[in-house]
Amino acid sequence: MKLAVLQNRARWSTIAATAVLLACGIVPTAVAQDIVSVDRWLVSNPFPADVDGDPLETDYLGAPGEVAVLPDRGRTVGGADWTLVRRDSSVTLDLEGRRGDAEGPVVVYAHAYLKSIEDRTITLTWSGLDCTGVRAWLNGRSLEALGRPGPDSDGAAEATARLARVRIGHGYNTLLLKALSGDCPLGVAASIGPSATESLDGLRVQASRPYGNVRTGPAPSLIADPEAGPEPVLGWKQGELFGVAGVRVTAFAVTPLEGTKFK
Repeated sequence: MKLAVLQNRARWSTIAATAVLLACGIVPTAVAQDIVSVDRWLVSNPFPADVDGDPLETDYLGAPGEVAVLPDRGRTVGGADWTLVRRDSSVTLDLEGRRGDAEGPVVVYAHAYLKSIEDRTITLTWSGLDCTGVRAWLNGRSLEALGRPGPDSDGAAEATARLARVRIGHGYNTLLLKALSGDCPLGVAASIGPSATESLDGLRVQASRPYGNVRTGPAPSLIADPEAGPEPVLGWKQGELFGVAGVRVTAFAVTPLEGTKFK
């Protein structure tokens, strides 16, 4: 089966894979490791929300905008003033004090740099607190289409919780959250967990903008989300039993991936 997989595009691929995995004895190795809290951020000044449209779909930053902003503490970048906020070991970032004097809803951005000693797959979880609306970007890539409901998304306080398996690169990666205030305390939360086969050793979070190339991105890679596919389908065809399973495959790379083969 051949698929042309482009960057920023996740698609469903139907493959007869179940029998192959069992025959090869492929069993994921669990990695027992605590999560890494995204506990230090560069937080922007508030922007009055555009009530005539969808504020979460409106880019309030000046050039280079949401997909490319690289802020630093105490500086004005992308038309926003960025302030360092540390919440040591806490996944929660309280933004209530960032509303300013605005009387209506506001939009506030929170940005962090993720430094990794190697390319790796991680589990990224993010949410808006209570009724806070939220959007997320990793290395300038929107995670809106990749995220699925987080483990605590059934509760009212975690209604916006999202989780995605993503790929980060050796060096500095960027995480940007966009928070839209509602009629409740304004805030966001984010944490990083290991994938089934890769640890979080050598991964750290910082807010200050590093020197040099600050967004390296991962080498071309495909990852599959085993929990995002439909139930396997089993049936009979011409007297033989066959099985088909759907797997959600996502491409991560600095440049497009083309001509990828699944076997």
